[in-house]
Amino acid sequence: MIKNEVNVNFSWTTILFFIGLETLTVPLVALSNNIVIHNIIFMAVMGFLVAFICILIILQIVKKIILASSIKVFGFQATKINGVWLIGVLAGILEMIMFIVQDIFFKFGWDDYRVGFISAFCSVGVTLIIYKLGVFFWNLAIKVSDENTTLILDVSVSNIIKLSVLFGFYEFIVCPITGWWIPYQDTQRLMMAIFSGIVGGGIGGLLVVALTRIFENYPVKFILVKVN
Repeated sequence: MIKNEVNVNFSWTTILFFIGLETLTVPLVALSNNIVIHNIIFMAVMGFLVAFICILIILQIVKKIILASSIKVFGFQATKINGVWLIGVLAGILEMIMFIVQDIFFKFGWDDYRVGFISAFCSVGVTLIIYKLGVFFWNLAIKVSDENTTLILDVSVSNIIKLSVLFGFYEFIVCPITGWWIPYQDTQRLMMAIFSGIVGGGIGGLLVVALTRIFENYPVKFILVKVN
């Protein structure tokens, strides 16, 4: 097998991705909050379903962009991305872990900033480790291919740590903002949730882009493994 590392480019369009993600997820969380807030199991299941559905919706759009720029990213014109469902499942697991960790540390009296960082750090790290184990043991991976070439997406432990820290800082900023809807009810809650999702995703996405520019000498990298 041939392995090659590629830098993850967090471009300005990354901000639009996070705005879309938060604008979809935050209102759904807000609307279901009264139902699941008193039961951690319901909260975790709700987090999984919200993230799974929203990520699959966004990926249907993003997939076309990835395929269009595949020569620049992968070195060949890809025609297919397999494992989109796996990204949805991983996103669901990530959100589920995040909600559980947040519930635990909020009970310890931590503020939104610290809870945001630790919950994202833990959830991103654990989810990527699960993905890496899936690649290693069961060949469960995201695959990019054309008629002649198939590449498996993998990630090293060092880059799992980088991504965990990066998105820890993302949620450090976003967590307090996306909770603006909490004091409101009914229609006002929904409108504030949408607004906070837009603001939180925009500021958080801007922070991710800024941090990757500041630390451009230490880029996040994915491993592309050529299997045929």
